[in-house]
Amino acid sequence: MYLARQTQPPDPAPVDLTSHGKTILGITGFFTVFATTVVILRMYVRAVILKKLGADDYVMIFASLCSVSAFVFFVSEVNLGVGEHIENPHLIANYTEVLHWTYHHGWIIVVGISSVKISIGFFLLRLVQKKWFKRCIVAWIVFLVVFTLACLGTLIFQCIPIEAAWDFSLRFDPDSKCYNLTVFRSIGLFNGAINIFTDFLFASLPIPVILSLKINMRTKLSLICILGLGYFACVSSIIKEVVLSNFFKNNDSFFNNAFNIWNDRLSPRLTTPFRLPPRNSNDYQKQRDPLTTLDATTQTKRIANSQTKEEQSSTPHVPITRATFKQEKRE
Repeated sequence: MYLARQTQPPDPAPVDLTSHGKTILGITGFFTVFATTVVILRMYVRAVILKKLGADDYVMIFASLCSVSAFVFFVSEVNLGVGEHIENPHLIANYTEVLHWTYHHGWIIVVGISSVKISIGFFLLRLVQKKWFKRCIVAWIVFLVVFTLACLGTLIFQCIPIEAAWDFSLRFDPDSKCYNLTVFRSIGLFNGAINIFTDFLFASLPIPVILSLKINMRTKLSLICILGLGYFACVSSIIKEVVLSNFFKNNDSFFNNAFNIWNDRLSPRLTTPFRLPPRNSNDYQKQRDPLTTLDATTQTKRIANSQTKEEQSSTPHVPITRATFKQEKRE
């Protein structure tokens, strides 16, 4: 009778400690710094030079704060293990805390994206003159507010109690209720489709407004190209939809964190705010030096005419009476 040879158990497969954390922070940090810089420059022009802030400016400031907050969440999540493989001991130890951070991260990005679109809507209200156009923009702003509240409701109350969204131990309680993956994925895809439509709408709305302005064609094309950057948000929304459709099938989603990165690019850092001319040509000319739009000959003539008018206005006016007329005639 032979005894089975005792052999050593096979060595466990080595854990891949590769991290994409620096790449995640590099991408999101670049867009954060770029968009925040543009917002600061815009606020300087509006508050210091023009000395006039509108509702669109205040909403854009709020959206920028959401953008900076989202980047702070990215930094905290990377420190906890986002960017590492799911089998990494560091990520496993902090998994519940990572889910807690991403839970709040999600609704902050939703609020930031909607704030950018609402800011564009308020800005267009100051440009358009037709009542039906204004009513359409107001209707879309109201729709965005309601849609944002609905999205926040699905994100915040995805589980009851709310803590079960990041603390999986609470899900074993028979009183706990959460959306299953199929329902949650369907809600996310539906919300993404609405975002694609609204991104395309708000990128296209300024075009007829710009074409109606009484400015030269070169300026019109420049403004259309600048505001056309909003179409990149549409592209990002489409890519985000594709990533979301495969998100729940990926067991190592935190390694590349692709969904949150593309979702983050839709925030204020991609839809960069720019300033359009005033509503009509008269206001546009008031904010500019009228001499800068003329050639040298016309400038000289206008300066000469203005000087002549000043000399005439400085000469004292003596009323001519019948007595003074006879005196001048004798002389």
